[in-house]
Amino acid sequence: MNCSNNKITDIATLTTYRGNVLNLYQFWIFFILVATYWACITISTALINPICLETLGEKSSEDFGKQKCWASIGWGGFSIFIGWLVDIFSTNKKDKDYSPVFYSSIIISIFNFGTANKIKATETNKSEGRWKNMYGLFTKYYMISFCIWTIFNSLFHTIVTHFLFWYMEDLVSANNDHSQRAWIKTLQGLAQGIQCFGGEIPFFFWSGWIIRKMGYGNCMALVLGAMALRLYLYTVIWNPIWIIAIELLNGVSYALGFSVKMSYAKMLAPPDTLNTIIGFIGLFDCIGESIGSLLGGYLFDTYGGVWSFRFFAVMS
Repeated sequence: MNCSNNKITDIATLTTYRGNVLNLYQFWIFFILVATYWACITISTALINPICLETLGEKSSEDFGKQKCWASIGWGGFSIFIGWLVDIFSTNKKDKDYSPVFYSSIIISIFNFGTANKIKATETNKSEGRWKNMYGLFTKYYMISFCIWTIFNSLFHTIVTHFLFWYMEDLVSANNDHSQRAWIKTLQGLAQGIQCFGGEIPFFFWSGWIIRKMGYGNCMALVLGAMALRLYLYTVIWNPIWIIAIELLNGVSYALGFSVKMSYAKMLAPPDTLNTIIGFIGLFDCIGESIGSLLGGYLFDTYGGVWSFRFFAVMS
C-alpha cells in the first residue's frame, strides 16, 4: 500500500488478533504478574491498616482518615507526574511508552522497603476465646449487613478503577481529537490527581468529624448515593475533560467509605482480633473486586461504557 499520509497507512495496516487470548503465552505472563501484584497489595493492606489503627489507639476513628491523607498526596502527586512522563516519552511514537511507570515503581518500591523497615509494630497477646468471640460477631445482623455493604462498596469502586480510563479513551476516539489523544495519559493522571487532592484529602481529613455527626449507617448510605451519582454523570458527558470535575465525588464515594470501613471494624473488633477482622474485611473487598471485574468486563464488552455505568449507577 502506497500512501503519503503516515497516519492513514498505520490505520490501514493495523492488525488485530482474532483468536482466543487464553492461548497466548503473553496473556498468562501478564496474568501471573497481575495476580502476584494484587497478592502483595492485599497482604500489605492487611498489615498496614491494623498497625495504623493500633498506633492511633482510642483516637483511631477520628485520626485514621488524617493519616490516610498522606497516601492520597503520594498517589495523586505521582499520578499526575507519571502520566505526564508517559506522554513526554511517547512523543512521535505510534504506541504509548509505559517505561516511566515501571522504572519509577522500582525506585519508589526501594524507598518504600526502607521506610517500612523502620516501622515498629507492637504484638498483643492472644486471648483464648478470641475465635469464639469472632464467631459470635459474624452472626450478628449488623456485622452481616456491614460485610454486604463492604462487598458492594468494593464492587462499585472496582468499576471506576478498572474501566474509567478505558472509557476516557473511548470518548477521545469517538471525538477523533488528536490533541486529546496525544495527552490522554496526562489527562488521566490529572483525573487521579483531582481524585486525591480535590476529593480524598478533604474527606479523609474530616472523616472523623463527619462520622461523629452523621453516624456509621448514614455515612454508608451517603457513600453509595455519591457513587451512584458519580457513575451516572460519566454517561452524560461527551468530553473526557469533564471527568476531572466528576472525580471530586471520589472524596465521598471512596475516602469517606474507606474511613468508615476501617473505623467501624476497629469499633466492632473483639480484644486481640483487629488484624483478623481487617483480614476478613479484605476478603470481602476481594469478593467485591472479583465480581466487579468479571461483571464489568462482560457488560463493557457487550453493551459499552455508557449503559454499563448506568447499570451500576442504578445498582448502587
